[in-house]
Amino acid sequence: MRFPHLLRSPPSSPPASLSQLSFAEVMQLVQEGKEVPGVTEPDVQPSNQSPTPSQMQRVQKPWEGWHLV
Repeated sequence: MRFPHLLRSPPSSPPASLSQLSFAEVMQLVQEGKEVPGVTEPDVQPSNQSPTPSQMQRVQKPWEGWHLV
């Protein structure tokens, strides 16, 4: 199957506190820098490692493969 992640069941319904907020209320919380209930902040840190070299060959662009006679 090409896209198995598309067949997964949808996530469970949002928490009650989140479903009670209007879009305007969520926007106000975001603009004020406050925490939005039900939304978690990901803890993402840089690895500071060198990138690994590519293992696949670069695919040519359509115009790179044309040979004009």
